[in-house]
Amino acid sequence: MKKRSSEIARRKNNLVLPLVGITTLLVGFTAAVIVRFPLKTIDWNGGVKPSSVEFMNAVAYNQHGGTEELIFGKYPKPTITGHNKNDQRILVRVHASSVNPVDFKFRRIHQNIPDWIIPKPKIPGADLAGVVVESALPQFRIGDRVAAMMPLIGSRWGSHSEYVSIDPSLVAKIDDSVDYASAASLPLVSLTVIQSLEKLRAPTRGKKILIHAGAG
Repeated sequence: MKKRSSEIARRKNNLVLPLVGITTLLVGFTAAVIVRFPLKTIDWNGGVKPSSVEFMNAVAYNQHGGTEELIFGKYPKPTITGHNKNDQRILVRVHASSVNPVDFKFRRIHQNIPDWIIPKPKIPGADLAGVVVESALPQFRIGDRVAAMMPLIGSRWGSHSEYVSIDPSLVAKIDDSVDYASAASLPLVSLTVIQSLEKLRAPTRGKKILIHAGAG
């Protein structure tokens, strides 16, 4: 009996020690982040300056939960002026945006997510298609039809709004033959497919592949 009790105690210690180590590591990492990036210096807007005089319609949530947390209302319109003078952005009027599982999963998660990961109020949505309405960059002109993918974390801005201010590296022009709804459904899912195929080391030319959850 004593031998069994000592064996149980030994297993508990083997389990507890790694947990203590992991907890210590997480606490240390969090402290390092706070010291390196004090909360008052974190840019909750993801580098985008909101307008103080112009507003737009958007859907947003102030806290995590179900669909009842979504609020349709007026929010400051983003500008193409960033906090960093080297930031270069374009302003797009959104004609269509899509909903991906990550959008509502981030919203309805019950754990307390720090605001430096998902700032609130948060306008959800990543994928969009629309028309460039403001640009100082030669590769994008006013009137260009584009599709884009907003950053998933670190910014309160999303695609479920009238306008988005976005880094040009996240934007691509779309042909006149492509409608906005179809273009808005492509960015995130296409990126997921490309990343998955890149992980396949074996040659895939001519081979078949089974895709789970292909209907979404």
